[in-house]
Amino acid sequence: MIDGNVKDFIDGLYHGDEMLTEYKGIRYFIQGWYKDGKNHLEIWTYDNPEIYSWECDYEEPEKCVEEFLKVPHWDGKTFQEVEPELAWIDD
Repeated sequence: MIDGNVKDFIDGLYHGDEMLTEYKGIRYFIQGWYKDGKNHLEIWTYDNPEIYSWECDYEEPEKCVEEFLKVPHWDGKTFQEVEPELAWIDD
């Protein structure tokens, strides 16, 4: 991961941190929260949410993070596939 620590990034997913990433010139915003007994996690393209968005709701935060890590959010690739090229940016 460029400009970030992978472990800290994944920990942030569990805690619902707001994070901004960039892959191949496209920025993706990630955030999560807890409401009504469920954990919610979502990601969307920051500059134009209509390009890509995904969300997840589960009682256990682990399930949202597991789903997040296996879904191909970044140009049809999973987190594991893009991690070496994925920039964690602070905007």
